[in-house]
Amino acid sequence: MGIDVPPDAGRPRAGVARVPADDVQISPATPDEVEHLLAASRHAFAESLARHRGLSPADAAEKADRDTAALLPDGAGTEGQVFLAARRGGDLAGAVWAAVQGPDRPDAAWIYFVWVAPAGRRRGLGRRLVEEAATAVRTRGARYLQLNVFGDNTAAIALYESMGFTVAAQQMTRPLTEG
Repeated sequence: MGIDVPPDAGRPRAGVARVPADDVQISPATPDEVEHLLAASRHAFAESLARHRGLSPADAAEKADRDTAALLPDGAGTEGQVFLAARRGGDLAGAVWAAVQGPDRPDAAWIYFVWVAPAGRRRGLGRRLVEEAATAVRTRGARYLQLNVFGDNTAAIALYESMGFTVAAQQMTRPLTEG
């Protein structure tokens, strides 16, 4: 089992068979699923850092590893973590990683990574995963749910906006080279 994060993760792809998300069961991730989820999170974050911040692949991977380790000082068992897996017929169809206390405010939880298999995208599974994570962190005292999303991930931005997320901060870039 592994989570394949293609370079165009999060963007709709033509020619991928779409299946409904209502036959998917969501429950706490197994230890193996958590390890795969964290590896996929580091991989996707590193690719985004290289693409958006101009880091070399090696530097981006190092930063992704370092940032993930800082969030999980006790590994996957770090207090406050929520790892949920969506399964269809025993196969991993999606997953989400959230933390009960986010880095900026004590009453806010933070979603660090959402992944949906290509065949399940744009069928409501991402929404279900985020809602399940919201329920999990709300029952643990969170009053707000926060996340980051890179600006070119328009499918995720549309999803989050439709779920009531609003922009709280925005980072913008302008190239200074001619060409």
